[in-house]
Amino acid sequence: MTRLSPRAAAKKPPQAAAGQIRIIGGQWRGRKLPVPNSPGLRPTTDRVRETLFNWLAPVIQGARCLDCFAGSGALGLEALSRYAGSATLLEFERPVAQQLEKNLALLQGKGVVINTNALSWLAGDGQPFDVVFLDPPFRKGLLAETALLLEQRGWLADEAWIYVEAEAESAAADVPASWQLHREKVAGQAPVLSAAGYLIVLGLLATLIGDALLLLPRERVLYAIGAFFLSHLLYTLSFASQMTFSLFWPLPLALLAIGALLLAALWTRLEEMRWPIVTYVAMTLLMVWLAGEQYFLRSTDFGFSLLTGTSLLLLANVVWLINRYRFTFRAADAIVAFCYFSGHFLIVRSLYL
Repeated sequence: MTRLSPRAAAKKPPQAAAGQIRIIGGQWRGRKLPVPNSPGLRPTTDRVRETLFNWLAPVIQGARCLDCFAGSGALGLEALSRYAGSATLLEFERPVAQQLEKNLALLQGKGVVINTNALSWLAGDGQPFDVVFLDPPFRKGLLAETALLLEQRGWLADEAWIYVEAEAESAAADVPASWQLHREKVAGQAPVLSAAGYLIVLGLLATLIGDALLLLPRERVLYAIGAFFLSHLLYTLSFASQMTFSLFWPLPLALLAIGALLLAALWTRLEEMRWPIVTYVAMTLLMVWLAGEQYFLRSTDFGFSLLTGTSLLLLANVVWLINRYRFTFRAADAIVAFCYFSGHFLIVRSLYL
């Protein structure tokens, strides 16, 4: 049984909500919804939500979701925007629940708002949910009892994913030992790397090896291209491990056209480097394609960072190959350096989203 339990640290005492929330991804992306000015209501921030739904992307579509302490509805409504099958939002305060109902009706979402005490409701017999959001009021001692009811009363599907947002010092101690930690993050601090994150780090190291090979007194171009190929392969595996399959047809078609034009322009000049470079270009195009699918599937800052970063690496490779094998031009080195640095920076930046 897999459980997801990232943690967000409380930096300030709870304050009144700012008056609205913004849906950050999916079909209602950019929609702003009113939130009552209720003391203690603290909508999950855009940055934390984006990280969370990047993690949940492979499982959120069609999932039955439960938001145990809905408050502003930032989590439950975001899940519906990203094509969750349904969402049940539990909220104790009547004015807050009424506003949630209005927002849900405005969006015409497949959800239900229940004005109830979450613990009382969970004490009944349950129908299993695929994704559960647990964001109880801080320092009220609600997390442990809520988690126990979810576990004992049949509210969790066999492969349920659970998001816990709580004080950093309490989250691990207050959940059942049977729950398996998938990822965690303390808001505002460095990420805890997953396997996909380590692939990106290894890819960055591989590209540094390629740089070093090009700086040797006698260039080792073939070996450098091999190192760059490995770097792009590791990036591609990282992107592939975080996505569900979809296909935005214009992107691979555009990339195939770019690759064909580039190789046609260089073909007669490549000589013994022909097939290594063809293989390298193909891997680069595949890397950009998978990064682009991340963006066109979810349209998040995470996906945008990957797509922009890999596109800059593609541009750097195009300029480098043309400058080396077709014709030279003065600005080539500056363009390659800028695109190269910016591209890797944006890919590594995705680890923090």
